[in-house]
Amino acid sequence: HYDWMANGDQVIGGATTLTVGGFDLATAVDWNLSASNLTGEVGTSMDLWGAQASALSKWDLDDLSYDGVELDAGYAIPVAAGIHITPSVGVDFDSDWGRGDATASVSVSLSFGSNGIPAS
Repeated sequence: HYDWMANGDQVIGGATTLTVGGFDLATAVDWNLSASNLTGEVGTSMDLWGAQASALSKWDLDDLSYDGVELDAGYAIPVAAGIHITPSVGVDFDSDWGRGDATASVSVSLSFGSNGIPAS
C-alpha cells in the first residue's frame, strides 16, 4: 500500500494474514519514506462460536524496540437470521505498559443470504 499522510509524509508498506480454523496471524510493515522510519505490527485474533479476541503488538523496526499493544474482546450475539450484534471492549498499552485509551463499541452485521448458485 501507499499512503500520503496529512502531514505530507509518504508511507509504503505491506501486510499479510494467515487464517486457520477461526484463528488469524497478521503481520504488517510500513516504511515512512519522509521520516526514514520502519515500523511493524504482529497480531493474532480468534473468532470461535461468537467469542472474539485479538492482540496486536507494535514495533519500531529501526531501533528494534517495542512500541505497545492493543487488546480487544467481544461476543457476536445472533439476533435473527442473518443479523448479529457484537459488543466489544478494548484497551491500548504503550511500551512502558502504561494504559492508553479504553474503548467500548457495538457493531451490527447483516447477511443477505449466500452467494452460491442454488441446486436445481
